Amino acid sequence: MIQSSNNAAIALGEWVAGSNTKFIRLMNQTAKAWGLRQTHFVSSSGLENDDLKSFDLTVPGTSAKAANQLSAANLATIARKLITKYPEILSVSRQRVKKKWQVKHCITTRPC
Repeated sequence: MIQSSNNAAIALGEWVAGSNTKFIRLMNQTAKAWGLRQTHFVSSSGLENDDLKSFDLTVPGTSAKAANQLSAANLATIARKLITKYPEILSVSRQRVKKKWQVKHCITTRPC
C-alpha cells in the first residue's frame, strides 16, 4: 500500500505545476475533463482548508472551511485510469516496504 504523505503531495504539486495552487487547479481541470462531476479539490494532500491555514497553503479564493469533495464513483474512475495508464502501480503498491533505490528503479525501468 502507498503511504500517505502531505508534504510529498505538496512537493509533487510544486514540481509538476510550479506551485501547489496551480497543481490544484490542474487537478480540478482534469476532473472536469474526465467528467467527474462529484469532485472538487482544495488541496493536493487531501487536507481541508481548516488544516491548511496554519501552513499558509489554502488556495486563494476558497473559503476557510472548504474541503475536498470526491464521490466513491469518481474515485473508482480515477483508480481505473491510473491502473490502465500505469499498470506497474499495482506491483509497487502491493509491496510492504520499498527502499529509495527500489522506487527509483521502478520509476525508471519497466517492468518493476
